[in-house]
Amino acid sequence: RGLPYADSTVMEIQARDVLEHLGDEFIFVMNECYRVLRSDGLASFDVPNVLSKDNPGAAFGDPTHRRFFCRHSFDYFESGQEQHEFNGTAYGILPWEILNILEILGDSVLRVIMRPVKGVSAGDSSGSAKVEPEGGGAGPQIPQITDLRQVLYRDILDPRPDGEAV
Repeated sequence: RGLPYADSTVMEIQARDVLEHLGDEFIFVMNECYRVLRSDGLASFDVPNVLSKDNPGAAFGDPTHRRFFCRHSFDYFESGQEQHEFNGTAYGILPWEILNILEILGDSVLRVIMRPVKGVSAGDSSGSAKVEPEGGGAGPQIPQITDLRQVLYRDILDPRPDGEAV
């Protein structure tokens, strides 16, 4: 099971206080976000900063947090970064471009803004992606996922053992 959207059809994904609650399914969920996002689409993820000086309990204080993040956690996702090329690809992480990492609420939360690297020209070894937007012109409304938590629990995580929808 994955996100209930066709490949490259979503323009924007917003996830606030979601990724830190994922366990082993984290890379699968990130790759699903990659799959459904258009090449000109954006993902915005807010995660507690484990290195926060303003609020050190933001990451560790919640007993439901299963994953911890700092700025460098996202090096594993960024195309061209050493961590992605040597480790991220081995873990099956698809390539992203990190557009910005902002510290918000002091420095207790990281807002990571990224987009999938799709349409890289063959033989491009520079590490820079050439993003080719899909489609164009008037057409059906482009979906946006503004509450990734709700979609994840409905379509991927479904904590009920009988598989009944939440």
